[in-house]
Amino acid sequence: MNLIELVAQLADPVNLNDFCLRHDSSDLTIYMEAVLGLNSAVELFGREETGGMIAFEKNGVKYLYVLEVDLAIDLLASDLELQRKGTTDLDRAKRLLHYAIYDA
Repeated sequence: MNLIELVAQLADPVNLNDFCLRHDSSDLTIYMEAVLGLNSAVELFGREETGGMIAFEKNGVKYLYVLEVDLAIDLLASDLELQRKGTTDLDRAKRLLHYAIYDA
């Protein structure tokens, strides 16, 4: 899964409900494999797995911190620019990545 695919789950109320039923989002953090990019593979980890580290390695794969899932959900729901008609999952993913790099 990449960030665009994750955003599709988090931005849509039906998909978000399903996501929350499968995961405890209050403890999950979004990490990307190797580099921060829209097409980089995304993994969700609990704090106990990462120790809150910005970068860590698991099974030989390097991961970089992006955002906590709850923060991503809040940003997607509250950013008025993302509420405009015609906003795509790509637009939302770009905004999350920009926030993660420059504002978080």
